[in-house]
Amino acid sequence: MGPRRARLASGRVFHVPRGDPARLPPDGAVHAGRGLAVPRLRSRGAGAAAPSRACPRRGGCGGHSPCPRFDVLEPDGRDRGMGASHCAHRVAAPRHRRGGAVGKGERAQRRRDSARRQHLLPRHPARLRLRHSRRAVDPLRLEGRLRAASRAEDADACRPGRARIPRRLHPRALRFPWAPLLRRAAFHLCDRLPKLRTGPHALRPNSCRWRASAALLKSLAEKGDRMHRDLFARLGAAALLLLGVAARGQSELDLFEADARLKQETSVASVRPATVRDSPGVLTLLSRDEILASGARDLLDVLQLVPGFSPGVDVEGVTDVGFRGVWGHEGKILLLLDGQEMNETLYSTLQLGHELPADQIQSIEIVRGPGSARYGGNAELAVINVKTRNAQDLNGVSASVVYGQTAHGYGHRGISLAAGKSFDSGVSASVSGYFGQGNRSDRSYDDLYGNQAATTGGNSRVVPAYLNVAGEYKGLRARLIYHHLGVNNVDGFGDASAPQSLEFISLLGELAYDWKLSDSLRVTPEVHYKRQLPWRDSDKSSWLYYDKTAERITGRITAAWDATQDLNLATGVDAYVDRAWLNDMDLVGAQTLFGTSDHVAYENVAAFSEATWRTPIGNILAGARFEHHSLVGNSFVPRLALTKLLDPVHFKLLYSQAFRAPGIENISLASGTLTPERTTVLEAEVGMRFADGIFATVNAYDLTIRDPIVYTVDPSTGDEAYLNAGRTGSRGVEAEVRVDGRHGFAAASYAMYTTAGKNQVDLLRGPSPSRVLGLPTHKVSARATLQLNRRLSLNGAVAWFSRRDAALTVDTDGNPVIGALAAAALVDVLVRVHDLGVKGLDLSAGVRNLLDTDFRYPQPYNAGHAPLPGPSREFVVRLAYDAAVP
Repeated sequence: MGPRRARLASGRVFHVPRGDPARLPPDGAVHAGRGLAVPRLRSRGAGAAAPSRACPRRGGCGGHSPCPRFDVLEPDGRDRGMGASHCAHRVAAPRHRRGGAVGKGERAQRRRDSARRQHLLPRHPARLRLRHSRRAVDPLRLEGRLRAASRAEDADACRPGRARIPRRLHPRALRFPWAPLLRRAAFHLCDRLPKLRTGPHALRPNSCRWRASAALLKSLAEKGDRMHRDLFARLGAAALLLLGVAARGQSELDLFEADARLKQETSVASVRPATVRDSPGVLTLLSRDEILASGARDLLDVLQLVPGFSPGVDVEGVTDVGFRGVWGHEGKILLLLDGQEMNETLYSTLQLGHELPADQIQSIEIVRGPGSARYGGNAELAVINVKTRNAQDLNGVSASVVYGQTAHGYGHRGISLAAGKSFDSGVSASVSGYFGQGNRSDRSYDDLYGNQAATTGGNSRVVPAYLNVAGEYKGLRARLIYHHLGVNNVDGFGDASAPQSLEFISLLGELAYDWKLSDSLRVTPEVHYKRQLPWRDSDKSSWLYYDKTAERITGRITAAWDATQDLNLATGVDAYVDRAWLNDMDLVGAQTLFGTSDHVAYENVAAFSEATWRTPIGNILAGARFEHHSLVGNSFVPRLALTKLLDPVHFKLLYSQAFRAPGIENISLASGTLTPERTTVLEAEVGMRFADGIFATVNAYDLTIRDPIVYTVDPSTGDEAYLNAGRTGSRGVEAEVRVDGRHGFAAASYAMYTTAGKNQVDLLRGPSPSRVLGLPTHKVSARATLQLNRRLSLNGAVAWFSRRDAALTVDTDGNPVIGALAAAALVDVLVRVHDLGVKGLDLSAGVRNLLDTDFRYPQPYNAGHAPLPGPSREFVVRLAYDAAVP
């Protein structure tokens, strides 16, 4: 048997000289320089070619001439010193004689072979040098080696008269041991091969490298099924060579990640998953690493860096956000935690700030626009979908502790634990939890009448607790979430007072099954349960005493069908029952009846549908939702979207209607009959990828809300009321740019709005017709990461808010007087160290509010509440450890 019939086996590493590729063994050598590094081969049986006596080292080649020779290399790249070379046919010789015992020398040789088999080293140091071991490939070193190897082949690929395939890219030389890396590269880069590049490192279609790559692809296509298994690895290698000089300041792996970010699919804006550029909505996606690098403590800190969102205060020390010039606290912004609705059922409000630590978050998907057509009445302005770490993300255990110190005490402290594992049987399970403490501020609160209350000493303490248990088995998934948020406050409904305590308690459950009827049809039935005790103050001696329970049971079934390759249809129905009751019949403090009863119940039924059609002019999405509430009646909201990707540019035109259904207490406290809010939004977005790793978007919107549900409160009595009031809205522009490079990334955003000609609600109007109370008309945010080395990074984030109007004092009649809060900037700096002595051990240290800005949370409506102070400068330390479980 000749060398061509030998099969691959672990063994000695040989270096193949330059020559005819046809003489190489067919079973896939591994490239390592100008020639090929070939593992030792073992014969399939007896009859291997015997060494010829003409061979000077092994007694000849048996008549074969000329005698190819292979240099034997040690793991460090040096020659073994065994003479000139070995005969090429020595690689086909059997390891030991058939039937004979393995001798001591042969066993020693096997040990040496085993030690060498993971080392593939080139003859020349400038060539690509790969080490096949259990250690991961260093992306930065890999990039340099790829470029060096690419430059070394220029002369070979550019010989006059032909476009020869560089030997390093011959199909038989592309079975890299790190093929999974190249497979990922191929998915992101193979579609770019025929495209031109611009700039100083342009790849011209008539260049020798272009011809060589084209010839390589043609050769790969001709190999057929015999080469199919390694096709992705070869395409990846070709793409790496082709783009090796496209962006000198960026590594190949950085470009893969930047491109993967744009190609990441999400279903937050539509039932059918779509990429960020194709999705029918204005999206912001944030990964876990970006969130931790920003230094954010919780979701409120994250949203301050997202275009359009601005923080404010409601009452009793509860903070939330407004969006695009509209206060979104009550039922206008939907928050989903692992698919579970976090808006409380009585008032439909959110409570942000210390509510969920950043350590628990895996990713955040934000639809900066309406989502009522899919999600219902609480998604009028935006949808925030928070995903925590699941079993696949954890694959082991994780623990972290965090501590922050301000000038007058701790800012926040907590411990976070998580564990998860996916098993071969298809079962996956995870459990995570958090317990912490924080202080809303360490500055005093001054009400409109000049009274002052200290927020230190626990007077503004926030105590979050959280538990999340999830399991999945072959499409069947279940989840249970417990969330508790305790809030101490001295602001009440606006007047400085003695410390008061309230709490928000939520128990959320889900049971769902992804039923795949065929490759094109999927049906998902699901049941959700939500039980909450919001705004609970159990102290009957307090004038804020409030103790009620609300419960919602939801059933939903959704069907998604790929009718054709270009047409996707989705439809579904859902129904829920809301119930609420008083836990105590003592009507003291803020405890009131639901009208004239101590309990209440409402039903709601909805149907929704969505169709996505891919056409030559773009992707067209049409959808609608019809909803019937047992008390407030019907709501119908359509949506229409057109998206078009003409790489490097994409366009989006979006039309949406939305609504906000009133909550249980909105109905009970209404001064008259409430009707749902009606919202119409027009949006347009243009995005462009200027180069690999550089991407920017600009979007404009027009937002109109008719019959907005407005909350009012009498500061002297605390009496609450809700009413439909005229019309409000805004129009504005948002812009984002992101640059990913070899040593990190930088992202910046700008948002502005105006309410001129839109707002007709006096309770929301500021001194200027173009502004509303509490929300800045201009906002700039930026964040960046500088990777100093593989383990050390410097991170920073800044959020700048323009002037904000708020009630600052009262006149002689006791009416609030509107003043201005000066423009303010929040600057955070963070240093992160990965694998600190132990793999998986990370340390972060930094400063929040570096400039010690006196940042305050204004009330975005005129109800007699002074701005709530935020924290001062805070020094933060975080220690985290992740360990994989085999």
